[in-house]
Amino acid sequence: MTKLTPLIACTMLHVLAWGDTQNATQVPDPNVTVNLGVLIPWTGSWPAGRRSASAVIIAVEDLNADLIILPGRTVRFSWMDTNCNAHKGLEAAVSLFDHFTEISPHTHYEDDGDHSQKLHAYIGGACDEVCEPVGLWAGVMNIPMVSYGCSASKLSNKVQFPTFVRTVGPYAKIARMFWHICAYFKWNHVGILASTESVWQVIGNAVKSTLESKSATIGDFHSVAPGSSTTSKDSTNRGIMQTMGRDSRIRFFFIHQV
Repeated sequence: MTKLTPLIACTMLHVLAWGDTQNATQVPDPNVTVNLGVLIPWTGSWPAGRRSASAVIIAVEDLNADLIILPGRTVRFSWMDTNCNAHKGLEAAVSLFDHFTEISPHTHYEDDGDHSQKLHAYIGGACDEVCEPVGLWAGVMNIPMVSYGCSASKLSNKVQFPTFVRTVGPYAKIARMFWHICAYFKWNHVGILASTESVWQVIGNAVKSTLESKSATIGDFHSVAPGSSTTSKDSTNRGIMQTMGRDSRIRFFFIHQV
């Protein structure tokens, strides 16, 4: 059983419970087909889906073969690449919705009892750039969305994102962890390198503020753009790394790739 199997199982229980609370007067159908729209970053600045997407297939096969976890339910899924991009991610979410559903996108998504012809939940995306617009869309359409990687603090706002849940917390809250690491090893002078992506800027600045409030010295704080490599960019990044190497023995990197 993959690590993703419990996540999908929990998602299914959440979806079924959601449906029960939305339709308390209906008798639940014991033979339900549960449709998942899986949002995967296959391309873009963080193509993590290429290494992890196969886990979805294995997890769904495990669930459908298990007679205890979701008895009487058949899980099926369709996936699309989000490119770790807001526009592409929202386009993928709407396409998955249309793939399973024949109602107008301007119609509030309600349970009419036909479980085989509707999208029950989104799994993903892994990037905040995707989770924010898709989370708003899922809330408007009343569709549960479970993310395994998005960490923006604003996603905790249940007024804006009423159907969004995640298995990770806001990364900004890990700043205290870095302070305790520094205190344990008696590091009082560090350098920080953060991606220009918003989530890593939030994390980098949160760590910087926390360490400075504890009287630690931040020798360097640099921001670099992730993504495709170019000669000028490589030269700039090399210069930043050399500067940090001279000024700070301890360095924290908040970035997918340099």
